[in-house]
Amino acid sequence: MNLCTKLFALEAVLVIGTSFASADTISLNSMAGSGAVNSNTVGYAGGGPAPYTAAGPTSNVTPSTGAVWTLPTGGSQWVSIDPNSGPTGGEGPGTYDPNGTYTYTYSFTINTANDYAFLDNPLTIMADDTTDLLVNNIQIVPFGEIGTNVHCAEGQPNCIVPYTLTALQQIAFVTILNNNTTGNIVLTFDVEQTGSIYQGLDFSGGLTGIAKNNSPTPEPGSLLLLGTGMISAAGALIRRKRA
Repeated sequence: MNLCTKLFALEAVLVIGTSFASADTISLNSMAGSGAVNSNTVGYAGGGPAPYTAAGPTSNVTPSTGAVWTLPTGGSQWVSIDPNSGPTGGEGPGTYDPNGTYTYTYSFTINTANDYAFLDNPLTIMADDTTDLLVNNIQIVPFGEIGTNVHCAEGQPNCIVPYTLTALQQIAFVTILNNNTTGNIVLTFDVEQTGSIYQGLDFSGGLTGIAKNNSPTPEPGSLLLLGTGMISAAGALIRRKRA
């Protein structure tokens, strides 16, 4: 095998390895905490009904069973500004969360040199009673219809069935990221409480970023086919040389 052929085969391997090794992955999982940027935690923005008018950290209120709230589907937690909220939080009629809107935020930064997409882990959301989703103040997911369910909204997002962003909502979400020039992203969830019992939020998902270039970025499958084809071509050259 001459040096040119060796380099050609090596280049094929490097194309595949570099493409996947350079991928930027961002987890979007609701976890209790301060909500500080890149802390991977959800914060409470304040402005809700008394006594929850001030901003502050959230608490993990994941229930012990899935009898009322469905348990988290990803590496996430149900979170709330009220540490005793939730079906198994120990609240009673005198401590139920009053009706109103409870606003939660999740902040992170992105690499503006990358294009992002939901590949195999699209964002799913649950809330009691329901919630919307805004990305940098642009609404992506509307509130679910409240209806007459005794636990949470009948329409999704609700506390019963995890709501997965539709294909169009995923495109709208990542379009905001991919056109962003500051690198600062804020997810806002306005949780509506109408039954005056307990409220909370859960979400999970993940983004993958690939470096931008002047031509459309190939999908991982296309890159794999390209690399395989290059290696096959290199093999053909080797066999021809030996013949």
